[in-house]
Amino acid sequence: MRQFTLPHRKQVCRQRRRLAALATVFVLGLLTPTTAFAHPQLAPPLANLDTLYQGELRVPHGCDDYATVKLRIRLPTSLKEATATSIDGWTSTVSRNKKGETEITWSGARLAPDVEGRFKFQAKIGDVKPGTKLYIPVLQFCEQEAQSFWIDVPESDQNDDDLDYPAPSLTIERDKVTEQRPVRAAPETHGDHSNIK
Repeated sequence: MRQFTLPHRKQVCRQRRRLAALATVFVLGLLTPTTAFAHPQLAPPLANLDTLYQGELRVPHGCDDYATVKLRIRLPTSLKEATATSIDGWTSTVSRNKKGETEITWSGARLAPDVEGRFKFQAKIGDVKPGTKLYIPVLQFCEQEAQSFWIDVPESDQNDDDLDYPAPSLTIERDKVTEQRPVRAAPETHGDHSNIK
């Protein structure tokens, strides 16, 4: 498991316990598969080369029983010209760190621990190979100084389910070019010869 280099973190969320709880609720039929996720995700999770990605960060819960009061994401350098939307009392700011990476921060409001939050942003997909999976670390700050840093990146033999705090990912695909059939030339005509004797 790899991690992004970030400041020391206080891990308050009990991810394993939450996953077990969600699994139990799912078995009871109280949740659908589309809502039963326990870590931040990007929607949509796919983007095409040389396009403007318009997505949202979905945060399903707070830090255990503590409400979320600030979120920060760090975009890789292949995502450029990023902007963010300030919604529902949240103020968004876009800045650059010393490594040239773009950071987006939402703050100024409160998201209850049992309420899903959706935070919109957009960025241009730069020079990256098709099939590349970009990881976007999320720093979640909650009340009572509780924190959850979703920054873990799987090794080649792992997937997100193997990690306690997986970073959301965005998979880059090649644009699907519509195949155009060649236009057939019209048959040559030499006039109407029906009256030629």
